[in-house]
Amino acid sequence: WKLYAMTPRGVWTSGTVIGGDYADTTYNYPMLDAAYAAGWDVVNHTMTHRSIGALTNAAEVKYEVMRAEGWMAAQGYTRGRGFYASPNSSTSRLAEKVIKNCGFKWQRHARGYINPVTPWGLANPHHQGAIDMGNQTNWQSSSRIKNAIDHAIRYGGCLNLFWHFIRTAGDDGSGVGIYTSDNLNIYRSNWLEVARYLKERENAGDLRVITPGQLIYGYGVQA
Repeated sequence: WKLYAMTPRGVWTSGTVIGGDYADTTYNYPMLDAAYAAGWDVVNHTMTHRSIGALTNAAEVKYEVMRAEGWMAAQGYTRGRGFYASPNSSTSRLAEKVIKNCGFKWQRHARGYINPVTPWGLANPHHQGAIDMGNQTNWQSSSRIKNAIDHAIRYGGCLNLFWHFIRTAGDDGSGVGIYTSDNLNIYRSNWLEVARYLKERENAGDLRVITPGQLIYGYGVQA
């Protein structure tokens, strides 16, 4: 479970929450260090998790992302830099422009989920949709997420998957259960089935599972 073979790097799950406000000096950095060492990228999610799309001052947007960049650099988390994941999937044209001008190569939101790929890279790397696997309205069930994976394969798109918490309490083991009490949790059996399916399709040559750092620096994303 700690290193489930979803990708060659494995999936980091420790049972301990890796999260919180990075401005908190009591934060458990060794856990994040261990995840990074296991092959996971550390990416920019701002310092205080504000809804960036609601900000109307360019300086506020820049402060949120660049303060986080400075923290990442100080911790030695260089792999994955250049990737920005918007808090609450909140974005605006102002925010996207400011963040791009700060040197970011890829911005992930959650408007739509299949991102077209052209011969020159992603069609618009500064406005990339994603799937929050814990969202009960549209996702959570592995059958729904697997259907989205099939669509991305069919149309040759780039699909970003993310989640907040993997839940075991109340999981019936079916892989399709919906946790109706929260929009951040995905049941463990659902998550495992999605991971198994991704690995199956990757082994079949139908898709390639890569990290943000690999896509930005290894596969020619256009700035």
